[in-house]
Amino acid sequence: MRLTIWTCLGLMLAAPVAAETQTIPCPIGGAAVEIAPTYDCARTGWTMSLRQTSDCDDLPRLPICPDSGLPVFARYTASEIDALTDYVTTQTYALRRDRPDWVRAVDVADFLDSWGSQDSFILMLNLLWWQPDALLANPALVSRFISEAEVEITRTPEGSETQVFTRAVLAYVLLLSGQSAKGRALLDTVQDTAQGAVQSSDQMRAYLARLAICADQIDDATCRPNAPFVTQ
Repeated sequence: MRLTIWTCLGLMLAAPVAAETQTIPCPIGGAAVEIAPTYDCARTGWTMSLRQTSDCDDLPRLPICPDSGLPVFARYTASEIDALTDYVTTQTYALRRDRPDWVRAVDVADFLDSWGSQDSFILMLNLLWWQPDALLANPALVSRFISEAEVEITRTPEGSETQVFTRAVLAYVLLLSGQSAKGRALLDTVQDTAQGAVQSSDQMRAYLARLAICADQIDDATCRPNAPFVTQ
C-alpha cells in the first residue's frame, strides 16, 4: 500500500482507465474498508501544493477502520498491530478520534515512532495535499513536515527531479507558514538547480516560476494549496 516518491512525481502520462474501489482488511478486527487504486485514474492537472488532480479525487484515499477509526496508511508489522490494538483503547486515542483523518495518521506515526523514511515524508505530503488547513493551523505539524522534507532532500541525488520536487514543495510550505525569508531563499536555490538540471521538466520550471509570483501574494486564493496550478 505504500507509495513511492515516483508515484507522486508522475507526469500525467497514464492512459485514462476507470478506477474501481477495492477493499482491504483492517489490521485490527479485520473489517473491510474501501480504497481507490489511484494508478487507474486519469490525471487532469496539478494544484499549487503539487498534488496531481484526477477524476478519482472524490474516491476514498486513506482507509479508515470502521470500528476503531484507525487510519491504515502503511502495512503494519505484527508487533505494530499488537501495539495499535492496545493504543486504540486508550483515552489518548479517544480524545483524538475527532481529528482530521490524515492528522490521525500522523498521530499513529508518532505513536509508532515511524519517522525519517520516504514513507513518512509521503505521509506528510498527503496531509498537505488533502487536509492543508489542518497542517497549516498546527505549528508542530508544520515543523514535522519541514523536518521530514529536509531528511528526504539529503536522501535524494543532488539535482535530481525528486530532489527538485521536494525542495519546491518545502519552499512552498515555508512560504505558506509565514517563513518567507527561508522560503524565498530555498526557492531561489531550487530555481537555479532546475534551470541547469537535465532531468527537470518544463512543467516543474513553470511551477517554480509561478511559485515565485506567489511568494509575494501567498494568501491570494490562486496561491493556496488546493488552487489549480495555472501558468501565467
